[in-house]
Amino acid sequence: MGNLTIFDIYGEFRSNEPDPDFIIDFHNKNAIFFNNYRSFASDEELVLYIQLTDAYVGSLYTKDRFNAAIDEADINLKVIDEAIENLKAPLLKTQCKWYYDILFVKAMASYRLQDYNAAEALFENLVLIDPQNDNFFNWLQYTKFKSRSRSIHMVYIVCGILMFSAIFLKNIIPPFARISFATAILLIFVLVKIYEMWMKRSLRKVKNGN
Repeated sequence: MGNLTIFDIYGEFRSNEPDPDFIIDFHNKNAIFFNNYRSFASDEELVLYIQLTDAYVGSLYTKDRFNAAIDEADINLKVIDEAIENLKAPLLKTQCKWYYDILFVKAMASYRLQDYNAAEALFENLVLIDPQNDNFFNWLQYTKFKSRSRSIHMVYIVCGILMFSAIFLKNIIPPFARISFATAILLIFVLVKIYEMWMKRSLRKVKNGN
């Protein structure tokens, strides 16, 4: 195992049919190599490592192992970023498609786990890396919609509780104060509803490619 190089590992990987189960088993079989290989002598070696990492993380995601995909992405991106710095090859972060594929899988896994804040930050970074990529942009919009929808639903719940309280405490709260309070709640509800409708309309445009 100690005599293996990244070229040996990559050659064995490419000689097989790369379905998700094989890729995960292949990585597990060579776990000692992947966990200890840090001597990247060239950009070419690092690119092969990035490609293998992308295949592994993507396979975990395909098998619905979202937490594992995020964990492996974090571990390997740290190794890759350090190697990029050591090799003085910063362009790999924008020119190597497998690098931002790993980021994309991490963002998608976060989305599937409903960690919309993390997913949104990752998709925003991907849009900065490749502004022309419609896939990155669209998923950023979907994530923003999901995140804001959750907040909107909370506002609806709070408005309902406050309105119920105003009705329930009608013998305690003076009529003028109760009417003003109810009007303010209703106004908030209407404004949030308008915002929700605008968000849904914007999302439909994204889905339709307009």
